[in-house]
Amino acid sequence: ARKCDGHCDNCQDARPVREHDMTDPALKMLALLEQMQEQARGTKLTLKVLAEAFRGNNNAQIRKVGADRALLYAAGKALPRDLVESLTQQMLLRSYLREEAHDAGAGFMADYVFHGQRCPELRSGHQRLIVKMRGPGVAEGKAAGSSEEKKKKKRRKKEKAGAPAVGGSVATALAI
Repeated sequence: ARKCDGHCDNCQDARPVREHDMTDPALKMLALLEQMQEQARGTKLTLKVLAEAFRGNNNAQIRKVGADRALLYAAGKALPRDLVESLTQQMLLRSYLREEAHDAGAGFMADYVFHGQRCPELRSGHQRLIVKMRGPGVAEGKAAGSSEEKKKKKRRKKEKAGAPAVGGSVATALAI
């Protein structure tokens, strides 16, 4: 029995739930964390920085910790952001990663990421990491339909702003 009586956003979402074998990306993320910890030489890393480096983001924090010089930097570049976020959360929940709260100074706390106690089980091949998500899924390591989805989103945004969409008809622009 569902505690929400079918009223939560998860139950209301009609998109099919798909399973993604994320074992290989998880192993790469664990190796990237190790590489980043070596590069950072004592600098503590957050889960957000790890996920950004895995996806290949290039911002000041990534450069500061040297993540952009790690061999596995951008190893998850082809994966959609929401799938990487789900991956990191599942890795925490299953103890492949762990977070520790540390005093970041001036009375603030920050959570830093480390290898979890079950990390060796995943690395040894005794465990697989299957992530369930709603949405289009991943086809051969790339987001299925991602460029088409981006085009549609951009077109809708332009139409809402009152400008004719690229490739759209004048009638579509006037109907808004």
